[in-house]
Amino acid sequence: MNKPITHRDLEGAAPFVSPVPAGAATNAPAEPVFGLPPLLHAGVFGGFLLYLAIMWAAFGEAQLAIPFVVFVVFIAASFVVPALWARIAPGPQPKQDWAWFSAHGIDCATGHLSAGGAIAHVMLLPAMVVLWGVAVAIITALGR
Repeated sequence: MNKPITHRDLEGAAPFVSPVPAGAATNAPAEPVFGLPPLLHAGVFGGFLLYLAIMWAAFGEAQLAIPFVVFVVFIAASFVVPALWARIAPGPQPKQDWAWFSAHGIDCATGHLSAGGAIAHVMLLPAMVVLWGVAVAIITALGR
């Protein structure tokens, strides 16, 4: 379970590392704000909106107009707010264009991904959600 840590235990632990001086220059390239080009963010946003459009086509009635507007507002907010947040970051932020992304890919927690691998990872969830919506719409249409 838990046991108290004494000062003597801390002295025997790993040594402290001095922080990097404030004016020290680094050779690391500037990291894009979200690491992916805006086109991929737009693709994810479009996938979720496409799902809502499919659900509206399958179940849309006057009584569901307000809930669907709320859904659209929340989905829009989850993509627009981070985009606005990235614009107010201090200092000049590098913009990652599609050509750079295609040539270099992206580094993530599991290692380096090519552009195609990153697109597959990012677009998998929206694609599955859209396919789920299509399946539900087909089942609903067959049941009517």
